[in-house]
Amino acid sequence: MTKVNGNSNGNGISASTDLLDTPSAYTQKSNKTHTSIDLRSDTVTVPSVEMRRAMAEAIVGDDVYGEDTTTNRLEQRCAELFGKEAGLFVTSGTMGNLLAIMAHCQRGEEIIVGRYNHIHRWEQGNYAQFAGISATTLEVKPDGTMDLNDIEQAIRVKGGYVQIKDESCDDLEVTSIPVRFRFF
Repeated sequence: MTKVNGNSNGNGISASTDLLDTPSAYTQKSNKTHTSIDLRSDTVTVPSVEMRRAMAEAIVGDDVYGEDTTTNRLEQRCAELFGKEAGLFVTSGTMGNLLAIMAHCQRGEEIIVGRYNHIHRWEQGNYAQFAGISATTLEVKPDGTMDLNDIEQAIRVKGGYVQIKDESCDDLEVTSIPVRFRFF
């Protein structure tokens, strides 16, 4: 049995009191009115005592058969937040990005992405490998956006070039590197 913040939890999790009681090293003041929180991945965030407790006490079931009430509630809540009929919990942002592209594009179609967008730069071209989709890349402005004229020029329409199908999807994401924390 180990102790977290002096509490016995019995699950083998241990952490220093200092780590759990101080603000995250990944919380940054970006200016006087906004705080940026780095939620890129589980490798740069540290769960709080409350988060660890919630994980240990969660009632779990088999989500494949619709038996995991926590997953069901999360998916329902997200569907409500975004005004959709259903939500889908996936295991990673990379998987979520790929599924979103596959929901909007068919094989042989093309997406427009910023040169530093995560799906293009860091996800190993999975949209091409798994979905048969190509990409046109555009420069990203210092504020993390792409120029609307560049996007318009990059759009190809059916009949414009015989070997290219319709343009299907533009990727406007917040995970552009090196620009972060830009919300559209």
